[in-house]
Amino acid sequence: NDARCQVMANLANFSYDPINYEHLRSLGVLDLFLEHLTEEDATLTRFALGGLCNLALDSENKDHINGSGGISQISNCLLSPCVETVTYAITSLMFLVTAKYKADITNDTNIGRMIELSQHSDKRIQNLAVIFLDDYCSRDQVYKVRSTVSNIPLPVSQVPTSQS
Repeated sequence: NDARCQVMANLANFSYDPINYEHLRSLGVLDLFLEHLTEEDATLTRFALGGLCNLALDSENKDHINGSGGISQISNCLLSPCVETVTYAITSLMFLVTAKYKADITNDTNIGRMIELSQHSDKRIQNLAVIFLDDYCSRDQVYKVRSTVSNIPLPVSQVPTSQS
């Protein structure tokens, strides 16, 4: 398992450099990252999501991720207990917004989660959630969802914690 984590970490690091994008696409690394978003090993999931986050601004990569069910898989990572995974998930969702997929990304479930995360004790998560709500959602969307989720406490089991 350590070897798998090391490989995933290295692939995520290669994903930082746009010069590697074509090679990573041709090797199927985007699909590998997507497959590991549902991994039981939280470290593998974190590395996979970090790699997707690095790749998501490129238009070809964005189209592939959005067209391969990546939005729902990434949205599920908003529930991770790992702060880094949640920050990658929020950032990735913002990077993946296109006219075609905006409604899928700014759905009521994600808005509700962002409203909860905007009150999180970790300032990074809090700030990213506020940016998501302010920059990607309409006031009407947020108001509608906020009126249905206000005063619903976040379960302790769902509160992200720092990676140790």
